[in-house]
Amino acid sequence: MFDEHGDKVFDLETPIGKVRTRGYRIGDIANVFLLVVLCLILYLLWEHRAEGRLDTERLAKAVDRQTETQIEMNYILSLSQEDRAKLNIIMPSSLRNRTELRR
Repeated sequence: MFDEHGDKVFDLETPIGKVRTRGYRIGDIANVFLLVVLCLILYLLWEHRAEGRLDTERLAKAVDRQTETQIEMNYILSLSQEDRAKLNIIMPSSLRNRTELRR
């Protein structure tokens, strides 16, 4: 399409709005637009990868803590009742509430 001065006009409908260019530089504009989109996609992928790495580290630490807690609990359960009483372990409030409800 050409305007009244004979310049080439290019209209592009986007979700943001309508883009209109004049002249033969549409290829340059399209290249810049594609470069910006590509950079945005690469940035999002890089952020996602970094976030996934952080989540994996948090999960590994949580599993390590859970494993240590389980080992400690197994040791406490292997003790005799007298030895467990000597440890003077405080009952968690959540467990205390459940045992009081059963009485």
